[in-house]
Amino acid sequence: MASGINRRDFLKASVLTPTGPLRGGMPHPRNYGTFPRFLGHYVRKRKIMGLPEAVKKMTSMPAAKVGLKDRGAIRTGEKIGGAG
Repeated sequence: MASGINRRDFLKASVLTPTGPLRGGMPHPRNYGTFPRFLGHYVRKRKIMGLPEAVKKMTSMPAAKVGLKDRGAIRTGEKIGGAG
């Protein structure tokens, strides 16, 4: 069991997982809650960055890094999310 999460919470999260590749087996706890944890720690608690910069770090910056030019930003006529 990974540190930072108790067994009851882990099992509860496992039951609430969506269908798809993360549904089977014992998914790693970081599959869920990474972005809320990042926002809570760096934006709300430590105030290291503002919300717009944090959202950019989680969306358009990673998309650009892997060459997804039509992902990660909200623009008229652009695709959103991971849908093809």
